[in-house]
Amino acid sequence: MFLFGRGAGLAATLAIFTQIVFCQELTDSRSLFDGRQLGPWEKADFYNSGKVLVRDGAIIMEKGVEQTGIRWTGPLPGSDYRIDLEAQRIEGKDFFCGLTFPVGETFCSLIVGGWGGKTVGLSNIDFLDAAENETTILLEFEPNRWYPIRLQVTEECIQAWIEGDKVIDVTISGRIVTTRPEVDLCKPLGIMTWKTTGAVRKITLTDLTHSMEKTKSLKVRHLSEMTPAEQKNLARQILDDPELPKVFEMAMETARSGLTAGLSYPQVWIRDLNTFMELACKTHPQEEIRNTLATFFTHQGDDGNSIDGFAVQDGKTHKNTVETDQESSLIQAVFTYIKTTGDRSFLTQDINGQPVVQRMERALEYLLNHRFSERYGLLWGATTVDWGDVQPETGWGTEFTVDSHKAIDIYDNAMFVIALRRFIELTDQPEGSNWNHVLTRTENNIRVCLWKEGKFLPHLYLDGSPFPDDFDENRIHYHGGTAVAVQAGLLDYEQVRSVIRQMIENKQQACAQSIGLAVYPAYPRGFFKNPMMAEPYGYQNGGDWSWFGGRMIEQMAAYGYVESAYSEIRPMIRRAIENKGFFEWYTLDGKPKGSAVYRGSAGALAGGIQALIDWANTRLERISAS
Repeated sequence: MFLFGRGAGLAATLAIFTQIVFCQELTDSRSLFDGRQLGPWEKADFYNSGKVLVRDGAIIMEKGVEQTGIRWTGPLPGSDYRIDLEAQRIEGKDFFCGLTFPVGETFCSLIVGGWGGKTVGLSNIDFLDAAENETTILLEFEPNRWYPIRLQVTEECIQAWIEGDKVIDVTISGRIVTTRPEVDLCKPLGIMTWKTTGAVRKITLTDLTHSMEKTKSLKVRHLSEMTPAEQKNLARQILDDPELPKVFEMAMETARSGLTAGLSYPQVWIRDLNTFMELACKTHPQEEIRNTLATFFTHQGDDGNSIDGFAVQDGKTHKNTVETDQESSLIQAVFTYIKTTGDRSFLTQDINGQPVVQRMERALEYLLNHRFSERYGLLWGATTVDWGDVQPETGWGTEFTVDSHKAIDIYDNAMFVIALRRFIELTDQPEGSNWNHVLTRTENNIRVCLWKEGKFLPHLYLDGSPFPDDFDENRIHYHGGTAVAVQAGLLDYEQVRSVIRQMIENKQQACAQSIGLAVYPAYPRGFFKNPMMAEPYGYQNGGDWSWFGGRMIEQMAAYGYVESAYSEIRPMIRRAIENKGFFEWYTLDGKPKGSAVYRGSAGALAGGIQALIDWANTRLERISAS
């Protein structure tokens, strides 16, 4: 989680919205080119066209007077399909990939590198071609470089990605979709170049009919919508699943092995410890946990700020100043410690002349005095990806500097809400107390300022954004912060249902393994200088984290969406067993990354497992008693 890499300059970026990794979850996918012969492809009979040949695993379309192209003669779907290929410009200055494709009963063309070499777009939308309609975008293309291209066609829209960057996303319902006459010989599916030598390879076609039907029929059922028999069967299925207790015991062993964040971390970090505190209390001596929490208060700043963590060997402390969750995490951890052990005496323990309870209050006051926006009535931090601790402006990414951009996000404020609730409960604050007032104000401001159109905004900026002006950041979903917001009680049952469904759909769209997908879509390539964040769907920028996925599972069960919770925890359970433990994060295709032992993931998954088992036992007990 706290990776400090060497700085890297911003990579050249495309000024577009989003990116997606080309995944391989495609059981309905088939290759249209074997790399050795044209097969069902045939040369299109354009006047004075160049040669078409297969060489080095690619189809070469040599420069003609105008067009050179190929046409597919095999069967094709009319909608709900995807085409993936790689293309390159070898010689010339015009388009090197003009992909003509069926759209229901009509056709359209994706032009890549036309009109002087840079234009990308669809020909035609409402009789306007790729250089004239709203799909037009100008991109740079290097010669002799392979560009991965993806085209997706459904009844509602046409989308296209180049090098993983989504460059086209246009709704076609009610629109007139046609082609220019120059591409007629490539219908129904074909590829051509214009006064240019180009090459294509790795052409695949994926029928999306089944996956589209799955998405359209996706149901997130509340327990109230299930019959008693269905609930009983679900409870029995959960309790009969041998992998749930197996992974829970694995999580206990992982917690028992230490209090640091994980194998790769010599520090005890409070944001991590907070998420496996219950397991820690069950696997470590009470005095050890108490002393560990006391250490954080011992190093509390004069203004009330809390450190991130301390190294076990030398006691050296650390604070990542881009974050605004240390104080909230510490208060939550104290609450869980007391709830689990019953040790309320810790609140009165004297630390450098002040009791713990007073130091907890000072931590809350620090946030209001030093990280509070009067304009929005919410906490701010540096610009990071959701819950992450890496900002885009610097290679190190964890220190607030003059280059940082102040921003408000849901994660920091939801964590604050939970901390306020925990502090109020521990200290028996009266209903009209100041802290109850702060809690109500924060909850209301979150709902007014951050919850928009069925999702939480990624950021509200106080002094401008670090990202390009034409980047629509508000389309990004923050899964981690949303999970914490659900935990904080900021959404009602129907809103929770909505975000569960969105997380599952995002998982499917990204071809991720679980709803632990950090964000969707990811930030484009090069937006972050930290090398771990520079690529989309890596590390905090769209990696798959059980650390937050497990928390969402626990909340899904708590809100009565147990059926979906059990279904969505299964991928996280499987990979814990397959990898013999809890890795820090995973790539979209399931490769483990980061620390090989990550206690936050163990704690989060254990919480999800326990919630499911507790519900199942309670349900069967009630059925037996009735």
